[in-house]
Amino acid sequence: MCSSCPEIYFALHFQPLKEADPRVEIVEMDPFLWDTYSHVSELGMLDGVQKMEWNKGVHPQLQFISHLPSTVHSEQLLSQFLRYMPDGNWLFAYGRVPLSLILSEHLYREPQRVVAAVTGTARCKLSIVAEATASCTPTLDFAATQPYDQHFYPLPSLRRMAIDMKKDVRAIGRPYRTMTVVPLEDQLIGKGQMDAWDFCLRRLFVKKSTQLKEVINLLAPNARVLITAVTNPNLPESEQLDVSKRIKDMDARDWSILLKAFYEWPFRPLDLTIHDNYASSLRSL
Repeated sequence: MCSSCPEIYFALHFQPLKEADPRVEIVEMDPFLWDTYSHVSELGMLDGVQKMEWNKGVHPQLQFISHLPSTVHSEQLLSQFLRYMPDGNWLFAYGRVPLSLILSEHLYREPQRVVAAVTGTARCKLSIVAEATASCTPTLDFAATQPYDQHFYPLPSLRRMAIDMKKDVRAIGRPYRTMTVVPLEDQLIGKGQMDAWDFCLRRLFVKKSTQLKEVINLLAPNARVLITAVTNPNLPESEQLDVSKRIKDMDARDWSILLKAFYEWPFRPLDLTIHDNYASSLRSL
């Protein structure tokens, strides 16, 4: 159990848990820092955990449970969890470790967009990565975590909460939901390819309402040759891509076809960072 919360209120409640069950260990370190998890491993807390092959099912021993507060840091952390799955990094070095999360409704809706209709303005980079790496499903009915003030802390004043909630999607008092995230056995993102996925998603999603064939050159000069690769009639239909789709209408399978062609392209850019002059290049489209 890791906690960075300084309030004595929480410390008083953690200790009885440890006294009731000797398996409980309290680590007073920030769970938003990766050094915390390295420290947990160095203390030997994971020594008895079996490392399972990826295709042997969901890990029966190890489970990550967390309450993610409604902050930008939580959004970044959830994104990092998903990005670690394809390469088997972090806890995923032990296999397909499930994540049980309590998270804000705003953050919940990011990966949950993958279970909704693909078309629409809700699609985003995080939802694509979630769809390609994990099964994201509700754990409890929404009513189980409502109302906020009977289940969560801190408690803002009703007046303060009403004002903040009108201004900020991350305001204290907004509903929380529960989600179970299980890594997919068949990852659409290949090992070592996360940077390429990230590059292509960031490059193309800035023109998310435009057809792929119109913006594919955003990936690199002469990237239009990739259209020939993904529309090759000699390929099985399941490996062909409809390049008239708008970026926001492409699902994870579509992206996997595009990324396969991108990765096999001998002239693909090796520098996968977004440069300062990128924004100016968009204006010329």
